[in-house]
Amino acid sequence: MKGAIESFEDAQIAHNEALDRLVTLQQELSVIDSKTAVASIQQKIMSLEQEVDQMEKSLVIHMENTRPNTSKVNALKTSIRTNKDLIEAKQAELTQTTGGADSMASENARMIIAGADYQTREMMVQAAVQSVEAARVAADRQARYLATSVAPVKPEDPSYPRKFENTLLSFLIFGGVYLIMSLTASILREQV
Repeated sequence: MKGAIESFEDAQIAHNEALDRLVTLQQELSVIDSKTAVASIQQKIMSLEQEVDQMEKSLVIHMENTRPNTSKVNALKTSIRTNKDLIEAKQAELTQTTGGADSMASENARMIIAGADYQTREMMVQAAVQSVEAARVAADRQARYLATSVAPVKPEDPSYPRKFENTLLSFLIFGGVYLIMSLTASILREQV
């Protein structure tokens, strides 16, 4: 029980430290869920890429005209270039460090590691709780054989050794042996 309780307390302390690290990291990064932030940026990139594809299709359609409208063509080219620059900026936001801050990829990796550490510590606490329960059951099983249900009552007179009875019994046994030996000796004398 003592070892199981100590391991539970150690696991509880490690669990609390992992939770503190996770919360501190979330406060540092100002992000509660880094996966959601990364997914949001990736979704923006995908929508910008779809817009670029549509604009490029429109540009191709305008360019196939015999006399394309130059102002529309220039506007489409400018929009395509602007969206591609936005896509590159969003991708750079995911992978490159800016202004001394870590990239979203490294922040996401740190959050994943901190979250995994927290989950591992949580599983260790659960295992320690199960270990404590198993130790308690084992101790209960052993206690049934070790516990005395009623304290024994000491007799007023000791039951053993019985001095008088043992002395009398010794005299009787030795007397019987003496009689048998003397009878045997007297019978042997008569025979001789």
